[in-house]
Amino acid sequence: MGQGPPVCLCHGFPEVWLSWRYQIPALADAGFRVIALEMKGYGESTAPLDIEEYSQEQICKVRRCGRTGEYGGGAVVGAPTPGLSPCLWGMAGALSLLRLTFCPSPPAGPGGLLVGFPENPPESLILHGPELQYYVQCFQKSGFRGPLNWYRNMRPNWRWALTAKDRKILMPALMVTAGKDVVLHPSMSKGMEEWVPQLRRGHLEECGHWTQMERPAALNKILVEWLEGLPPDVAMPRGSRL
Repeated sequence: MGQGPPVCLCHGFPEVWLSWRYQIPALADAGFRVIALEMKGYGESTAPLDIEEYSQEQICKVRRCGRTGEYGGGAVVGAPTPGLSPCLWGMAGALSLLRLTFCPSPPAGPGGLLVGFPENPPESLILHGPELQYYVQCFQKSGFRGPLNWYRNMRPNWRWALTAKDRKILMPALMVTAGKDVVLHPSMSKGMEEWVPQLRRGHLEECGHWTQMERPAALNKILVEWLEGLPPDVAMPRGSRL
């Protein structure tokens, strides 16, 4: 959607391209061509069964472009999610998982991401109605094997990342943290400037993990201001391998 410099939006887990529904028109109206990707293994995308197909090394064998990503999509990395069957999730299972996950501030406990959640979760305040049903339909079609395969590559991803040890990310970057994010607490980003010299920060204090859905207007403002302030031609540094 839109005309102008391309902006690619990469969603995380367990999401689909629709996660960026509030950002797509805002960025298009600001003069950008918006491309909301369906990440590999999700929704209508290709979904190979092999775990190796979802490694960072394999995923990054694509044409380089500028990207804006939510956790899992932007970083092309995630954390293990124990206890989820990759294949045996029907309508009820997908609906429960999505309701549980898209709480503004989901509880976290020892033993797994979903430990401590209620058996019959209440409706999410940020994902409900037709949008929730669209998510359910997408996961009914794709299942969870592909999405979870991203997380099954933790060790290969670590080894591959070591090939770029001590290299810095020289491109302009934006990091938006959220005060109530229990998955990626703002303190985890301490020291990023050492490795990302052109880092700019944004912060949403009264917000949980799902910034693009919980505080869309505030996030859109941060994104548009940063994108509009970039140099006209931002080239990929030749030394970058990740």
